[in-house]
Formats: sequence, C-alpha cells, structure tokens
Amino acid sequence: MAAEQENKYHLLVERYFGLLNNPASTLEDLKSFLHAEIVWQEMPNRFAPTGRINKYDEIMATWEKGREFLPQQKFILRRVIVSADVAALEFSWRGMISKPLAGLSAGTELSGHVASVLQFRDGQIISQTDYPCYDPIPDGAA
Repeated sequence: MAAEQENKYHLLVERYFGLLNNPASTLEDLKSFLHAEIVWQEMPNRFAPTGRINKYDEIMATWEKGREFLPQQKFILRRVIVSADVAALEFSWRGMISKPLAGLSAGTELSGHVASVLQFRDGQIISQTDYPCYDPIPDGAA
C-alpha cells in the first residue's frame, strides 16, 4: 500500500510540473493541486533576502501576476524521492522576464536550481518549502 501511495504522489509531482511548464495553465488548474491549508515557504535568496511564507490566498493572488512577469518559464525536474506523504525534489528553472523586475531589464533570462520538499494531504500539496539557488545575472541585464 505504501508503494502505491508513493507512486501516486510521484505522478502528482510530475503533473504539477506539467502545470508549471504550461503557459496556458490557469489559476483554476493550480487550485486543483494546492490544499486550502497550504503553507509555501521560500528560504532566503536573491529575490526574497529574508525568505517568505505564503498561504493559499496569497499564492492565488500572486499566481497570475507572476505569470505576467515571467510568461515563459521552464522547470526541469531532476530528481524526485517520495516517502510516505513527503516528496523531496531537485529541479532546474529558467525564465525570461517580460517587464522590469527587481532592478533587472525586460528580456533578462534568469535561471537557478532548487531543492524543494512537498508534503501531501488529501491528494494535494499541503506544504512546500523551496531552497532556491539562482545563477549569476548576466552583465548588462540591469
């Protein structure tokens, strides 16, 4: 039974990354993956120097705004390890900003590598903690 649950969560992670990679994904699509009690924590990084914690309503409020600034993104899932109701992920990310953002010019390509831990409840993501590591910004991008 445990292996069946782990396979289910592994597939959920793959579908979640499919959503993230699809520029046509909607807020409604996202809602199907996230539990109403989700807590999403981003550890300190270039774009959130003190880190940040978002709950369901905050995630929903920023989803479309994020897509406005980064309409073209690519998430490459490198590794997924599932145990019980937790998945540890390793992925690479890149995106091109469409409008000036955080002192960077439109057209700047950003990239990075992320370790992430997801926990599931009722077939949805109840918590996500991201440990992002962004690559250096190209000269002349600001």
